[in-house]
Amino acid sequence: EMCIRDRFNFAEGVPRENFDSFYSAFLSVFQVLNFQRWNQVLYSSLRVCNSVVVILYYTSWLIIGNYILLNLFLAFMLSMFVEDNEDMHKDDESMVRVGSE
Repeated sequence: EMCIRDRFNFAEGVPRENFDSFYSAFLSVFQVLNFQRWNQVLYSSLRVCNSVVVILYYTSWLIIGNYILLNLFLAFMLSMFVEDNEDMHKDDESMVRVGSE
């Protein structure tokens, strides 16, 4: 069975987390990446298409997506520390020059 668009029509209504439009799909993927009620998105997707592919998609997105996000965050923080450290050394050198004059 093919998992197609507009299949998130459940008896209780369309859930907020769905893949029926680009906007809602983007928010759903971002929600999964942030671990905010990601299991609800998974359950809704499994109700639409009860497949191993759905579980593999969410599991790989959680592992790979968070790994990449964590590395980007750590690289940014490390670059900020390096810049601060270089600025401190420049300030120290300028104070030493002023003091020796």
